This record gives sequence, C-alpha cells and structure tokens, in this order.
Amino acid sequence: MKVYHLPILRQVLNLPLKLIFLLELAGTAKKLRLILAHCARKTARLCSPSAATIAVTGRCNFNCRHCAVDGSRAEAGELALRDAEKILRDLESLKVPRVYFGGGEPLLHPDIAGMIGMASGKGFITFLETNGYLLADETVVQSLKAAGLSCVCLSLHAASKNEHDGFCGIPGSFERVTRALELCLKHGLLTVVSVVATKRLIEDGVIADIISLARAKGAGALRLTAPHSAGRWLDFLEPIGAKDISGLTSIPSFGLPVFNRVSIPRCSIGSTLYINPRGELQPCEFIPYSFGNVLTDGMDQIICGMRASPMFKSEKPAKCRIDDTEFHRKYISGLATGGLPVKVYK
Repeated sequence: MKVYHLPILRQVLNLPLKLIFLLELAGTAKKLRLILAHCARKTARLCSPSAATIAVTGRCNFNCRHCAVDGSRAEAGELALRDAEKILRDLESLKVPRVYFGGGEPLLHPDIAGMIGMASGKGFITFLETNGYLLADETVVQSLKAAGLSCVCLSLHAASKNEHDGFCGIPGSFERVTRALELCLKHGLLTVVSVVATKRLIEDGVIADIISLARAKGAGALRLTAPHSAGRWLDFLEPIGAKDISGLTSIPSFGLPVFNRVSIPRCSIGSTLYINPRGELQPCEFIPYSFGNVLTDGMDQIICGMRASPMFKSEKPAKCRIDDTEFHRKYISGLATGGLPVKVYK
C-alpha cells in the first residue's frame, strides 16, 4: 500500500475546494460566455489576457511596510469614470474574463461601485483588492453587492491586533478588517483573504493562525502571495527559499481552498495586465515601466509591443521576473523613487 505524505494529501484535497470556489465565481451565463470566448481566442492564438488589474486611485489610507507600488503611488492620480468605461470596453473586446480593481485603496475612489457595476454588466468576474478598513461599513458592503461584485480580496497581515496594526501603521485596522470579513459573510459576498507570506510569518507559524482566523470569520478562500523586491521593500527584502515554500504546504488550511501564489512557475507578462490610474499599461504592479497608454492607444497593440520588448522577448524565466537577480540589476536597481512608471514608448 502506497503511503502519501501529508503535504501532498493536503494539496490533493485542496483541488476540489478550489474548483467549487471557482465555479461559484463564474456562476452566471454571461460570465461563462466570456470565459468561453476567452478560451476560443486563446485557441486561435489571438491576444486575450486572462486577467487585468485596474488601479483606480493612487491614494491609500494605509502605510504598509511591504507596499510594492510606493514609488509610483503619489503621482498616480485617479481614474475618471469615463476612462474606466473605455478600458472595460477594450478588455471586453479582448475577451479578458477577470478584472481586479486595485489602487492605492480602491474604496477611496468615489465611483468604485459604478465601475464595478459597469464591469459586472459586461460579464467580467470582478474582484476588489482592498485593505478592508472602509469595508467595515454595512452600507459599503451592500453597495458592492448590489453592483454585482464577484469577490473581495481582503488583505490580512497578522492574526493579532498589535501585529497587524503595527505592520500597516493604522491603529484599529485589525478590528475593522475582521469586521469587514463578518459583514461580507452576512451579505453573501465571496471573500478571499490575501496574505503576503513573509519569511517571518512562515517560520513563526503565524500563517496558520491567520488561516484559522479567516476560516472562523467566514472567508471563502485564502490567497498566499510572495513578497517582492519592489517599492518600499526594494532594498531589504528577505527572499522566500525552497525550505519556506515547502513549509507552506504543511500548514493546515482548515477546510479553506488555498491559492498558493508564492512559487510562481512562469512569469505571467502579457497574460495578465496592470493599468495604473493614468491609463499607463505596465507589465505588472512590481515592474514600474509603461509600454503605452490605453486611453489614447490600442490596448492590443500595446500588449504586442510589450511582449516584443527586449525586456521580455527572451524565454520566460522559471520564476517571477522581479525576483530574477539579473533582471532586477538591469531594470530595477537604481530607479528614482519619483516619476514612475518609466515610459518606454514615444
């Protein structure tokens, strides 16, 4: 009889939980049609990214230690509703199935519910990337639910008040984030708890405590992401090693589906998009270069130009480019903190 190691068994059991969660996200006919149209374009080898993040504002009410967009946030401005409508039309034409609304803190944007409503009406699976502080308000949760938001991605940095509040620099934030989780559960709004898996959180066993708390508060899933050498953590980041990644697989999930994005097998440049509040299209939020402005130029042309750039034309690396030593030395180190992203187009 073959004996399976516990981490492998946990991964196997995690698959049906993830599938159920994903089916719930894509549970309407309009969303399914967009997903099928995306698959058809991919099969025909046409441009059709799998996801796009729209940063709607550069403003943020937190001061997190690991902020990856700190260098470009202050000058990013705010996306107008009419510009968001144009971006969504272009994404719809490319049959992009998933749209993430981020920032800064997207709930600081006065028209965020309207943007989500437009995206939901077009059949996108919509996500809100939030720190949760402003979500601890029942009227806000109700407005997002009414707008058709598919899922809240809620950042949680620790399992205790002192640790969490100290990390993001905002007293009372832990209580508001956990309250936001409870309100999302009350109003039937799917919620993913997003955790940046730092070396310390892994080694001290804090992630297991966060998972337990998320489960108790009604979270629908957990997303683990890796810290990256960007923004505020550009110079003093401790990289996640193989031992840390192995340790993550042994952490119990308490019945929550876990989307582990710590060890990314392939760079996703071109298959995912990041659009800042001024309409500049970047490879991702961690790489502060713009290859064009989607408010004035064709989105598909910008994506093709980005893919053909010497920065990304080589074989895809076996890990996230921002963590590649040579890429970091050549393109990231020495960048000024202001005036980002750097424009690489005329």
